[in-house]
Amino acid sequence: MAVISHKYKFIYTLAPRTASTATADHLLKKLSSQWILSDHLLDEGKNIKVDKKHCTFSNLIEHEIIQKDIVKKYLTFVTVRNPFESLYSAWYKKKYTYTKLLKDTNSFVYKKPDFLKDMVYIKNHDFSDWVVKNYEKLAQDDIARHINGTYLNYTDRVLRFEYLNEDFEKLMQDYNIPYPGKIPVINITEGKPSDYRKFYTTKAREIIQKTYSLDLEKFSYDFNQV
Repeated sequence: MAVISHKYKFIYTLAPRTASTATADHLLKKLSSQWILSDHLLDEGKNIKVDKKHCTFSNLIEHEIIQKDIVKKYLTFVTVRNPFESLYSAWYKKKYTYTKLLKDTNSFVYKKPDFLKDMVYIKNHDFSDWVVKNYEKLAQDDIARHINGTYLNYTDRVLRFEYLNEDFEKLMQDYNIPYPGKIPVINITEGKPSDYRKFYTTKAREIIQKTYSLDLEKFSYDFNQV
């Protein structure tokens, strides 16, 4: 989804695993904001076409949920995260957090066929196996990319997960928006180990180093940034 404030003329989109839930919640409570979508936008097969929580500016424009000129006129921003940590978090959630949802055929995982297929694979494979399966070919194509690259389209500013409150305060200052205080920590993934590095094999690390080189270069991320 995305959060919009017509009073302060900004739009924030929620990139996965970047403290986006906490950021959106803070904006909604403190800066006269509202959700742009109240529910998933589904296709004819009842699969999710535009996610009510995680969607991009391009999604919003393409499906005429919001006008392109508004996106260009308003301040647009998104949060990002070190790809090494972000990917381990993605695997962990599919391996442990979302497992209970497999028992509920009405849950969102059954409305995302690729997501469901990935969860089934993860049940019997460790993290590095999953990295090799999903990212080795991307690492071999010599194309530099961002882990959440589609979220960066139409984006004016980026807030880094690792420096979230510092970046947020500066954003408010730069655009003359009243600073509402620090973003509280919420929606923590329960049980997830804090140090992702021990779950990476040398091969898995090299794959992600190549696949998401743009994130590492542009946002000054590295493998040991814990």
